[in-house]
Amino acid sequence: MEGSDVGEEIDTTFQLTRKKIEDLCKDDVTVMHPLPRNEEVAVDVDDLPNAAYFRQAEYGMQIRMALYLMIFGKDKQLV
Repeated sequence: MEGSDVGEEIDTTFQLTRKKIEDLCKDDVTVMHPLPRNEEVAVDVDDLPNAAYFRQAEYGMQIRMALYLMIFGKDKQLV
C-alpha cells in the first residue's frame, strides 16, 4: 500500500476499549477477536469477563490438535 507505514497506528475511532464496551454495549456482550491483537482491541479489555478471545484461541488450538490426530490416524491411540 502506497504511503502506509508498518508501524503506523490505527485511528482510535475504531479501537475497542473498556469505556466503549461499558458505555455502548449490553452487559452480556461477548468480545471475540481472531488474534493477534494489533491495535483493534485495547489491553484494558483483557480482564473484562466479556472478553472471550483468549479462550477462543485456546479452544481453537485444541480443536486443531484433535483434527491433526484424527487426520493422521492417531486418535485411536487416545481411547
